[in-house]
Amino acid sequence: MREKSVLPPLFFANDELHIKPIPIEYKKIDGGERQTWRLGIGSLIGCVGCFQARDFGLNCCVATYCCNPCIYTEAMRLAGVQGAEAAAVTGVVAGALRGNDNNGGLAAAADAAATFQRANVRQKLAIKLFGQDGRVEPYIWSLFLHCCCAPCSLTQEVDAIMTWTYETTGVELKFGPVSSCACTHFVKEDGKRVITPIGQEMVRG
Repeated sequence: MREKSVLPPLFFANDELHIKPIPIEYKKIDGGERQTWRLGIGSLIGCVGCFQARDFGLNCCVATYCCNPCIYTEAMRLAGVQGAEAAAVTGVVAGALRGNDNNGGLAAAADAAATFQRANVRQKLAIKLFGQDGRVEPYIWSLFLHCCCAPCSLTQEVDAIMTWTYETTGVELKFGPVSSCACTHFVKEDGKRVITPIGQEMVRG
């Protein structure tokens, strides 16, 4: 999927000075249109796919497994996909309720709600990344994955956003360093935190 952006005033492009903003179209770095998730759920379940994740390492492991709700919502925010924060909060509430034997029913209800919310977000993300005709799976499958393989599904989705960012803008997102307790957000290669949603700032790859 290609995203169009706008050049700021007085920006040089093709050796010409443009007084007014002009639309440009980012091209895929790999030269092709991606139509599916880069990491397969099967490989993630077998832990093989984890080693193929973008920016794999200590920061990746800590962000994915210890700060999952935060890095998940941050990735979706940068991609402009709505609903992730509500899904993450519901999931955290469900986990808290599971810690009390007297809240079994409420925990199950919260888990179910979080599963539906995450499945909805996954469908939105697929459309964002692969286009209207790029749905990579039916809704029932998204629901199943977030019911039975939630950690792997979330890892797959975050990796897909990082891949999409690089392929459309040339920006390589990296997990924040554990040493500075920054594993809840992404940084660029120069170490600066990524704050602006992808596509809303001009980035030259």
